Amino acid sequence: MNKTFLIIQREFLTRVRKKTFIISTLLFPLLYLGLIFGTSYIGAKSSTKLKIAVVDSSGKFTAEKMQKPMRPVNPMC
Repeated sequence: MNKTFLIIQREFLTRVRKKTFIISTLLFPLLYLGLIFGTSYIGAKSSTKLKIAVVDSSGKFTAEKMQKPMRPVNPMC
């Protein structure tokens, strides 16, 4: 058991001491936070109101049909 622990400790320390491990440990969380806050900043900055028109060429959604109350849908059927 003691030899296994020594091997695990050596392998762990050789991986942790590498420069790429240290850089990625510091850099990836910063990139992740930058991505989160960057997208929220861009979304807040470009919050313009858009008018969207829907063209119904089938005639299924006419004004008369849209005024009728819809019957409830029974999910158990």
